[in-house]
Amino acid sequence: MSLMFLLTWRFIAFLLAAFTLAMAFCHLLEMSPKMKDDAALYTTVQQTVYRNFGVPLGAAIETAAAIFTIVLATLNRKGGSAFYLTAIMASCYVVAFAIWFVPVSPTNAEINEWTTTSVPANWTLWRNRWERAHAVRAVLFLVGFSTLILSALV
Repeated sequence: MSLMFLLTWRFIAFLLAAFTLAMAFCHLLEMSPKMKDDAALYTTVQQTVYRNFGVPLGAAIETAAAIFTIVLATLNRKGGSAFYLTAIMASCYVVAFAIWFVPVSPTNAEINEWTTTSVPANWTLWRNRWERAHAVRAVLFLVGFSTLILSALV
């Protein structure tokens, strides 16, 4: 494997990881104000503002980031500290990806069934589940991105 190939792969992994962290950080920054929204406003925001965060754009970026980091860890398998740091990063992204599938995706499906006039009485439970899952994902993406940076510095 050539050095140029590894550097190109790392560059693409950095870009994808940065985009993924940016999306997650947006959710984290919006969490506090959104927790104060009423049911109708929360539903409207979820069903309009976040369309590009999901399928196809956001999902494609996040999937590609996970794949590129897993492959990057494999490419660095003889790289000592760089390998371990990249493996930590890949692990963080895979766990964050799994969190999307378990609590976030089913919650998205539920919220997408609502209208501003037909929000269930327990809507705050759904909101809390969605917001907290995204907060955990943001922390995982931050830790992952930080270790990716460190892997390039060692």
